[in-house]
Amino acid sequence: MINNNYPQGGSPRSGAIQNLAMVISIIATLVCAPLLGNFTENWASKIIIESYSAEYLEIGLFVWKALIYALVYYAAQAFLVGAIVSLLLAIASRLPMFVP
Repeated sequence: MINNNYPQGGSPRSGAIQNLAMVISIIATLVCAPLLGNFTENWASKIIIESYSAEYLEIGLFVWKALIYALVYYAAQAFLVGAIVSLLLAIASRLPMFVP
């Protein structure tokens, strides 16, 4: 049975974890995506010119960099959600359990 009080039937903390991962992912995207986009620009330019023509180079590079930004954002978010949950589980498993 899904609890309708929380999004996706999760706990109230799941939204906080996702929000934290989203903020860190945006920061990681703004730092890493331009570097990766500039690093692969020559390679993408050669493929666009060979496959289409030089007249499509500008739009092709725009699409390429948009894909790079999306890839970096979603990869960072997936990694960070897993890392945050694993960190919290590791901390919780090392804390002594106080059972009355």
